[in-house]
Amino acid sequence: MTRFFQNPEAFFAAVPRPKTLCFTNGCFDLIHPGHVQYLADAKALGDFLVVGLNSDASVARLKGPGRPLQDEAARAAILLGLRSVDAVVRFDEDTPLELIRALRPDVLVKGGDYTAETTAGAAEVLSAGNKVIVNIAEHALYLPGSYTFTKESPQLRQNLATLLRKSELKGKDVYIGNTTEVVPAPSRGRKKAPPKDARTLAAERSAVLIRDFEKNGVDQDALIITAYSSKQAGIGFKLKSRKTVIIIENPPVGPAVASKQEPVKEAQPKPTQATKPSATSAASPQSSPNAIPIKPAQPKTN
Repeated sequence: MTRFFQNPEAFFAAVPRPKTLCFTNGCFDLIHPGHVQYLADAKALGDFLVVGLNSDASVARLKGPGRPLQDEAARAAILLGLRSVDAVVRFDEDTPLELIRALRPDVLVKGGDYTAETTAGAAEVLSAGNKVIVNIAEHALYLPGSYTFTKESPQLRQNLATLLRKSELKGKDVYIGNTTEVVPAPSRGRKKAPPKDARTLAAERSAVLIRDFEKNGVDQDALIITAYSSKQAGIGFKLKSRKTVIIIENPPVGPAVASKQEPVKEAQPKPTQATKPSATSAASPQSSPNAIPIKPAQPKTN
């Protein structure tokens, strides 16, 4: 059976809907090791990875004369030679928006070497070095100005828990954080209430989400709770100040503190005030963690 499809209709005619469908896209005219690793990271977040592939005409419009270097059939064959890629679906537009709407993926994935955000929907997944960063719009999980889950969120929470239980993530640290804006004081009613601090609400949301993950079988020893400042735009592309942030990374190896005489260059800081939670733990919202910048592991050659 072919795994290179000309449109989403052909894909669904041949492939039953996967339980957790992951999607990413690109030209993939010059595939480098960074692409291989990021596709493997993407596959680890779901059961089935579909790669949206720009057609030859689309690549020519985006990259200019002389591109693509390889036609779409050759590019698809290389991608399908990777263990992580389950199917490739061609699209002729400049962006994958229509393909995403047709496929309705559970998880959208983009590599950290992209400077422009082309994903659509309420979630994005970024691969940056040894980190995978999942950003989810706050309205997909919580009621406005509250840490109460929406009635539409159970399936999304279950999908996230399923991803975090995967054996491929065993031994990794999982940071659960939120960032939001200040909740203004209510303008109506007799009872006056002060505005809610954004960090306090973010910490409350992180705490209830971690408890929900624990109830759904996620190993609590891997979970680290934190809250992010709403001004921390360095941990996302499209989804900025109102979102849930899940950061999955390898734990540090060796001494946690570098020698003053031999400082470690290019170190990626971890969020401060993070603690391993129990079912009754609460996050401390008192100090802002350091930013976690998105830096490409490989040069942009997609």
